[in-house]
Amino acid sequence: MKKITLFSISIVFILFSCSKSSTENPETESEKPDNEEPTAEENVYFTINVAEDYFNSESEGWIVSHDVNNGNILNYSRLENGSKTTFKKPTSSTMAEHHISLIKISNYNGNTYHQITSFVFVRPDVVWQLESTHQNYINPRGDIIGEITINANDLAFPVSWSISNKHGATLSGGSSTVTRNNLTSIFFENIPLFEENRYLFSTYDIYGEVRYLFMDNLEQGGNVTFDRTDLKHFDKTILAPVPEGGEYFAFVYGFEENQDFKEGGGYILAAYDPFYNDKIVTNNITLGYLDAFDKYITT
Repeated sequence: MKKITLFSISIVFILFSCSKSSTENPETESEKPDNEEPTAEENVYFTINVAEDYFNSESEGWIVSHDVNNGNILNYSRLENGSKTTFKKPTSSTMAEHHISLIKISNYNGNTYHQITSFVFVRPDVVWQLESTHQNYINPRGDIIGEITINANDLAFPVSWSISNKHGATLSGGSSTVTRNNLTSIFFENIPLFEENRYLFSTYDIYGEVRYLFMDNLEQGGNVTFDRTDLKHFDKTILAPVPEGGEYFAFVYGFEENQDFKEGGGYILAAYDPFYNDKIVTNNITLGYLDAFDKYITT
């Protein structure tokens, strides 16, 4: 079983938040990317390149490096279109891995949106590329090889739910619900079946609690049926305080050992959507993690 270590600083469970107030930027003298050539006493341990049209006129971005042992900030820099940013460490440093956070600030219709995405245990000497979102999209799931049906019966006060495989949401053909005696059954129809046919069902309830179930070796035309007694508790959980006022999002994606980090990809362990914010009756929501995965993106 793989050990999960969660970074102790608050951005592990940062939620998307929307507010009417603007946000002050850090001091301008810190905004210049560290592009100088490394000296004899230090080596580059992280590089990120930004596409020429990644940010628009209403957005900006920052990159932050954290110590895996205590969450302390090691380096940070503002990101700009067409830029190359490097982080350096002393040659005497024994740092084997670090955490990285990408921060994007956007303005839309008078609101300021903050998105912080955390990548844990990033190895040294990696080079990342932030590509434009306008590039042609290629579905990593491959071709659809069939369809399946899933029935999740007698769930207690579910608010939201998702079905995913290692490449993200499985794009259900549709679902319907029936509620009796405070128990809800969810019927999923025409779920696309891909060759990566290990699927994860995850759900959270009005109390912000999360549960999950893996579904393996699915076959064309199959029907999977389970109820709340089959759902499992996550191996590790953390509490995220619900923001006061405004809308919020929270997502956790899990990735296998040899799988690349990719926003929107990976198994969906939690998905808190603003459409259901008013149904949560607690001041905290729970984010769940599994020993089965080596790395996560928590937004």
